[in-house]
Amino acid sequence: MSPEFATRLRRGIVGVASYEWFRSLTPIRIALWIVMIFFPSSLILVVAFSAPERLLRSPDYQSIMAILFFVLLPEIVTILGMLLWATPIVNAEMEGQTWIYSVVRPEGRRSMLLGKYIVAVLWTTTCGWVAASITIPFAGFSDPLRAWWVMLALCFLSSITHGALFVLIGVLIQRRSMVLAFFYAVVVEGMLGWIPAVINQFTIAYRIRSLMATWLDIPLNESMQTSELVSDGVSPWVHIAWLLGGAAVFLGIACWRVQSAQYMGKTET
Repeated sequence: MSPEFATRLRRGIVGVASYEWFRSLTPIRIALWIVMIFFPSSLILVVAFSAPERLLRSPDYQSIMAILFFVLLPEIVTILGMLLWATPIVNAEMEGQTWIYSVVRPEGRRSMLLGKYIVAVLWTTTCGWVAASITIPFAGFSDPLRAWWVMLALCFLSSITHGALFVLIGVLIQRRSMVLAFFYAVVVEGMLGWIPAVINQFTIAYRIRSLMATWLDIPLNESMQTSELVSDGVSPWVHIAWLLGGAAVFLGIACWRVQSAQYMGKTET
């Protein structure tokens, strides 16, 4: 990679990300962002305030809350956000008749893809961060500060990896990308990710769940420990390497594909 290429690409990404960030500050986008914060926050607060005293004193309570946070924030909210904001990047350019501007500019396609991906990560990550910040103080964790930074880290890692995968899906399959991404989320992350077998180790959910169990240091119940739903004795850096390495591979393939593909607009079909 020549210095001139790297400079053009960096400037292009920063320019697209800055432009898209301010352009996306619309009432509809902000309202959707608030709804995505309100939904998990309300569920967590209802559980926290309605839990009986017997359950609050139970050693399993923190494990239950940890799983609830995991399912709602790094999983549902993150996947939904990336499904809405990362998957249709190319299709939105085609529908808006702005794809031609990316084609004619040096490194315009890759800059457009990565710049919009960064904005999608920012929107989605902040949903999880705000929801975690609202609910952690009431969740009953023995170490709320630790639980807070763990959830922030998990939301960030989940957004990066899910976003990169959904961007790749959107690049490879332009017109049915959201359907395929939704199918992946339900079948792979929602079903295979919870199957007690080796196959779940190839899902993003397994890596995020294992990081949560390690960082929170909460004793999970025996079935979780023995059914391969979380890793046993694996360094957190291995999971982080899987997540970031996977995101880099997904984005690399997406950048190659978007640069070489010949997408057809409405007037050509």
